[in-house]
Amino acid sequence: IYIPEKLYISFFLATGTAIAIWLSDLITAKGIGNGTSILIMVGMSSGVITTFQKIFAFWNTDRIKFFALLFFLLFILISTIIVYLATLKIPIIYPNKKSQVENYIPLKINVPGVLPIILTSTMQAFFMFCINNIPFFDKLKCKDKIIEFISISTNLGI
Repeated sequence: IYIPEKLYISFFLATGTAIAIWLSDLITAKGIGNGTSILIMVGMSSGVITTFQKIFAFWNTDRIKFFALLFFLLFILISTIIVYLATLKIPIIYPNKKSQVENYIPLKINVPGVLPIILTSTMQAFFMFCINNIPFFDKLKCKDKIIEFISISTNLGI
């Protein structure tokens, strides 16, 4: 019996999607956290070990670059924590109340979640698609450098 490849691909994509949704619902039902966000973060952090191996390769070759990179990563981590914890305090003013206690509405400046990361990776994929498929970019001598800068899989990448 001949079954076309497109049917195989469609079947396995649908099956994989169903398993991912089931696993996500199971994680959420067990109270571990938001299942969808956890699965997305696991997928995004799959290359972390390789990245750390590349970073620690600097230790043997150039220790100044290693410490500069370590300082930069620490700076990024601390900056991310500060922005994550930042809140804008909007004061609540009551016309008749004369109390010394100031009430305010805490408004998070940076909304937590993986949606900004998803949108960023989608925009990155869109720019890569445009650069690879629009003939204008073929004429540029710096096309390879642009692709290397935008690509997530290179050391220079964003």
